[in-house]
Amino acid sequence: MIPSISAFADILALYGGYEQWITVSVIFRLFLINIAFFYLYQIVVSNYEVEIENQSLMLQNKAYQQQLDMIHATEDSLKRARHDFKNHLIALEELSKSEEKTDLQAYFQKLGGEYQLSEDYICTGNTILDGLMNHKLKIMMATGATIDTKMQIPENIDINSFDLVVVIGNLLDNAIEALSKQEKGNFEIEISYRQGILLINAKNTFKGEIIKRGETLISTKKNAKEAHGIGLSNVRRVIDKYDGEMMINTDNQFFSVHIVMYI
Repeated sequence: MIPSISAFADILALYGGYEQWITVSVIFRLFLINIAFFYLYQIVVSNYEVEIENQSLMLQNKAYQQQLDMIHATEDSLKRARHDFKNHLIALEELSKSEEKTDLQAYFQKLGGEYQLSEDYICTGNTILDGLMNHKLKIMMATGATIDTKMQIPENIDINSFDLVVVIGNLLDNAIEALSKQEKGNFEIEISYRQGILLINAKNTFKGEIIKRGETLISTKKNAKEAHGIGLSNVRRVIDKYDGEMMINTDNQFFSVHIVMYI
């Protein structure tokens, strides 16, 4: 409305029979008003976009914080199990000496119910990475996907645990989403660390079409655009924090992400 009103006022000034200096003054001031208006409008739009991204990041970070809490809870459970293991062995040894094996079988059953320890796919010694990846890979295995992992990462790597969860968690979430739409998908991930450089290569098969919006790759599904776009933008934000780089390729029905971070 402001540019339209300004244009109408300019016409009135030009054809209203006013003195030239008045006409020029009015037109110039209206021009400045329009410049200021568009500048302020751009600031408002930019601030709004940043606010939306921050809100999305806060929601996702909250979800990953819950995952971290779950990982720590699992680790505490494992520590308690290790602490009591010796006592359980003593009890089992005594029960095995008895001719009546009913009590021994009952004790075994109780142990099985008390400590439901599932198979771990990843065991690097890094508590956060192992817990997150084992949790996500179990979900991925349920889709029937073939999984190939290669890990060369120290227990104590100089990176914020929260940042690591955001990067790895988003990559795995995107892969799970894609693999859940396939009968027999494929997922490969390689994480290595050497001389202050963290390399992450993740690749998964996908079905359908992937389109590009600006520098962001998103799927054609409406419900996937938000998750995929926000997830990768969060990953990029963390990578920029470490002066790293992220490259995304889509070739032969494979979605590949290559990440370099300088720790």
